Amino acid sequence: MTAQSPSGGTAPPGSTVTITISGGNVPVQSVVGDSQATATQILTQAGFQVSVTPGSGPAQYANGTVFSQQPASGTAPKGSTVTIYVQNGASPTGSPSAPASQTTNPTTNPTPPASGGVLGIGF
Repeated sequence: MTAQSPSGGTAPPGSTVTITISGGNVPVQSVVGDSQATATQILTQAGFQVSVTPGSGPAQYANGTVFSQQPASGTAPKGSTVTIYVQNGASPTGSPSAPASQTTNPTTNPTPPASGGVLGIGF
């Protein structure tokens, strides 16, 4: 029981007494897109424990931002754990990032002439 109306004592015979019984479950708010600090605050204020798992999510999420959570939505027992997955920019285990392709634009990065001449002075 989480609440009672009237709030204690005795009630006259035949009167109505309302009691509220907690089912134990509370809504799980989505914190995807929030910072780790904000997400943790929201979830703990809702009555959950928070487990933080760093990882590499979609590129649209900045470092320190929640990119996934479990459970994602619905309800969960108050006091249970919600796991948040926080972008840390690292590659997922077993999937190293491919190096960025590097190209040289010949008009902006010219190779000096082998003869030691002067390049690009308009002669």
